[in-house]
Amino acid sequence: MKICFVHRHYPPVGGGGICTYIATLARGLVREGHTVHVIARAESGADRVEDDHGVVVHRLAPLSASPFWNRTWKVVGHGIRKVTGRFVNRLWASRRIGKKIEELNDHREIDLVESAEWEAELLWYLRHSKDRVPTVIKLHGPMEIIREVNRMKKDRAFDCLAEWEKEQTLKADFVSSPSRHLAEEMARRWGLRLDRIEIIPYPIDTDQFSPGANDLELDRPTVLYVGRLEKNKGTDVLFEAIPSVLESFPRARFRFIGSDTPTGEGGGSFQEQLFEGLPKDLHTSVQMVGAIPHDRLIDEYRQATLFVIPSLFDNFPNTCLEAMSCGSAIVGSDTGGIREMLDGGKCGSLFPPGDSNRLAECLIGLLQ
Repeated sequence: MKICFVHRHYPPVGGGGICTYIATLARGLVREGHTVHVIARAESGADRVEDDHGVVVHRLAPLSASPFWNRTWKVVGHGIRKVTGRFVNRLWASRRIGKKIEELNDHREIDLVESAEWEAELLWYLRHSKDRVPTVIKLHGPMEIIREVNRMKKDRAFDCLAEWEKEQTLKADFVSSPSRHLAEEMARRWGLRLDRIEIIPYPIDTDQFSPGANDLELDRPTVLYVGRLEKNKGTDVLFEAIPSVLESFPRARFRFIGSDTPTGEGGGSFQEQLFEGLPKDLHTSVQMVGAIPHDRLIDEYRQATLFVIPSLFDNFPNTCLEAMSCGSAIVGSDTGGIREMLDGGKCGSLFPPGDSNRLAECLIGLLQ
C-alpha cells in the first residue's frame, strides 16, 4: 500500500507526540514493505525531498521563504503581523500541502492520506480537491481542549483554527483515535458518530525501547518526567509533590526532560514559575535537562526508578508507552488515555489529576 502522512514536524525537525507517532508508524510500515511518503515543513530554504529509513520525506519551504511574504509583511504593522501571522501561515501551509498531495496522486504514488486534526493541515485539500484519495484524520488532542486545560486567553485566530480542525475532521473519510476517552470526548464536542471513530492505539518500537540492565541506584532513586513544561502537562503538580517525597526520601532526585514554554504568569517562563514555588533548599534535588534527541530517551527511561506522567489531560502519551516498554514503574494521572494505558491502575499507579498530595502518596508508596 502507498500511504502519505502529513504533519509539519518530522525528525529531525521539531518534535512532540504527533511527530513521534508518525515517525514510528512510517518507519514500521516501510519495514513491512509499504511505500510511505511524509509531507513536512522545511525549517528554511527551498522545497526538498529526503530519505529517512526508506520513508520519502517531502519538506515544503515555510511561508517566511516566500518573496511575496517578505515583500508584503515589510509594509504591515507589527501588531497586525502578531495577530494574523499564525493564521496566514496555516492557510499558506494547508494550500501547499493540498497541492503536494494532488501532485503525488496525479502520479498515482499514494492510496491513502492521514493527518492529525491539529491545526487543520488537510483542510484546503478536503475543501478544494476534485479527485481525492481516501483521507484519515487521527485525533490527538484538538486546540479547544488544550486551550481549556492551559487556561489560555481567547484569541480570534485561535478560535478560527479550532473551527477548521472540526470542519476538517467532519469532511474526512475516516476518523481514528488512540483512546476511547478521546473518541467519546470529540464525538460529544463535534457531533461525530462514535461508531465512526476507530480506536487504534499508538505504535511503539519494542526493539528500540526495551529494558536495560537492572543497575538502578536504589539508595538514590530517580523520578523522571518527560514532556514540555506547561500546566496541561501537570509539571506544577509534580513540583508541588516534591517536598513531601523528599521528606521520606531525602536522596531522591527529580529529573525533567523537555523544553520550557512561555506559559507562566504574564507569558513568562513556566520553568521559572515552577522554581519560585519550590523551597530554595530543595532546588538541588531537581535537574532540568531541557529537550534532548529522541533516541537518548531510552537510557533515561532505563535509569529511572519511576516515571511520572501528571498531565491534566492527555490522549495516549508516547512517553508513557516508551517508559513502559523500557520497564519503568509508572505513576500517571487518572485522565484521558492514561487510565486505558495503565488498565485502570493494574499496570501502574493512578492519582486524581491535579492532586499533588495523592501524587506524592503514589510516589512514596512505589519507592518504598
